[in-house]
Amino acid sequence: MIRAGSVFVGLLSLAGLLVSAAAQAQAQAQAQSWPSRFVRMVVPGGSGTAADVSARIIAQALSERWGQQVVVENRPGAGGVAGTVHIAQSAPDGYSLLFAQGAPLSLTPHALKSVPYDVERDFEPISFATYGPLVLAASPKLPVNSVADVIELARRQPGKLSFATASSRSIPHLAAEYFLKAANVDMLNIPYNGYPRAIQDTITGTVDLIFGGAQIIPQRENGNLRMLGVTTAKRLPDYADIPTIGETVPGYAISGWAALLAPKSTPAPIVARINADMRHVLDLPEVAKRLNGLGNYPDTAGLGTPAALTQFIRDDSALMARILKAANLAPEDAAK
Repeated sequence: MIRAGSVFVGLLSLAGLLVSAAAQAQAQAQAQSWPSRFVRMVVPGGSGTAADVSARIIAQALSERWGQQVVVENRPGAGGVAGTVHIAQSAPDGYSLLFAQGAPLSLTPHALKSVPYDVERDFEPISFATYGPLVLAASPKLPVNSVADVIELARRQPGKLSFATASSRSIPHLAAEYFLKAANVDMLNIPYNGYPRAIQDTITGTVDLIFGGAQIIPQRENGNLRMLGVTTAKRLPDYADIPTIGETVPGYAISGWAALLAPKSTPAPIVARINADMRHVLDLPEVAKRLNGLGNYPDTAGLGTPAALTQFIRDDSALMARILKAANLAPEDAAK
């Protein structure tokens, strides 16, 4: 005998399956017709920065692939927080995307006392875009030729050697602090407001060393700076003669990076579509060449999927937290 309650439960289950199937069909239909208008790609930083130029290179390639304009919109402020929270609060329809460097996603949530967003709660990771290696370079006036030489000199003169970084609590600053702890040395950080003056002071010997982006590597051509090591786990394809710092300090690896994200609850088929197209354009030789010229290197092999990007952000966030704690850099109030 079939009980009425069992029939009712069965009908509810069937209704749920039908609703779910209808929702999936609607999402698939949205993905097939997307994009039907222009797409915004918000960069939480100023115009002309490496992230901005990289975003514009990628946006141009996506525009050609989609047949719809991808408009790069700069929203600087509060160290990347303003633009990041703007996308967190945007409609999850695939027409508002965040092209962000790693700082607002993995560093800022630990460097500030509070931020008005949570990466896992508020965003759908789409695709890793590029990694931006950093370089440890020495003034030509400093008698060192390798990372090992720097470590030896720093241990003989604790607290005497100085290193320049583009700004305090930036990725280059944390890369330097990470190096100090990993190599067990003590050096003086000299933070600058940007690279031009930092590079010049390192060239003249006002500062002994600099942790900078790969764009400083050409300074070695005329002897202005001596390149000692890159911060990535592997040597750079364009500069394979420069060793990694990890070859001297085992386990050391850190870099800047950029990724594409969408507001939470953006339909999965649209996320999958954007992911596939991002991987396609980043594999284009002309796109890779232009990005490499900025010191940024696409990565679609190991970190191309949303799941891989999610785990990468978690791991990088944990690394940032450990470095800040080890360097005794307590969270600060947010910039106004």
